Amino acid sequence: ELLDDGESNDGVEGDGVYRLSGTLGNAPHITVQAYGGVSALESLDVKRVADSKGNFEVTIGGPEGERTTMSISPEASMLFFREYFSDWDTAIASKFLLERIDRPSRGTPLQPATMAQVLEATVGNMERQIPFWKGRMRQIRASHDNSLGPPELISDVGLGDILYGMGWFDLEPDEAMLIELPAPDAAHWSFQLGNYWGEFLDFANFTSSTNGHQAKPSGDDMYRIVVAHTDPGVPNWLDTAGHREGMIFYRYHLAKTKPIPEARLVKLSDLPRVLPADTPHFTSDQRRDQINRRRAAIVRRWAP
Repeated sequence: ELLDDGESNDGVEGDGVYRLSGTLGNAPHITVQAYGGVSALESLDVKRVADSKGNFEVTIGGPEGERTTMSISPEASMLFFREYFSDWDTAIASKFLLERIDRPSRGTPLQPATMAQVLEATVGNMERQIPFWKGRMRQIRASHDNSLGPPELISDVGLGDILYGMGWFDLEPDEAMLIELPAPDAAHWSFQLGNYWGEFLDFANFTSSTNGHQAKPSGDDMYRIVVAHTDPGVPNWLDTAGHREGMIFYRYHLAKTKPIPEARLVKLSDLPRVLPADTPHFTSDQRRDQINRRRAAIVRRWAP
């Protein structure tokens, strides 16, 4: 959910020294993390180093000491920038500037041998990534058919400030998956659907994601999210966007509590009976407005 989990990246060398500066937007959680291949390495909560106006300047890499704010491992090849927005309508993106400072930044002409190395590295990365993620998806699918696992740290590929939960949906046209949970005490939390390969579904044209700001609680303060192929006419619908099965992914950011969501398979026709009586009916006009607002938010976030 790129507005909810907005990500960008820059290539780095693990032995380099970089200056990262800029001004933060209004996302509840903003981080930078080093990666080496598929492996998650060091991370920094950028909000902790910004001043009262959101301005910041930090040093990344180099020998540990007073100058270095964030060390990076020698195998680091990429920095991941993440912004997690709750209110898409008022989202203001951060501005980042990354500069290498341990050597002159003068560019070098691209040579055929250099290009060959880049292409070879790209192919090698794909050869590592595909079996790794295919194995992860196979494991999730086998252990969580129409169910969810508990929220937990994923230290090898995830961020240490986030608890991740995963599951799998596999629904007939007349079925729905009902997810129930109290809101975690967290800076941000969200649910998102993915396809068989774990790729996130179209979050602009379908309500394939929701978060703690967008979702509406019931009168008992519980949140009830419905995964279904067709619109069930309730506020918290996760649209499968034409996929019979796929991954469910949820996150709790900087969480002080970690409730385990309860999931169960129900018939669409039984939803009025199993949902609380005070569940509001969500009309087709309201759904159309919801989609239009999502599209507008995506344009504001990603348009040049």
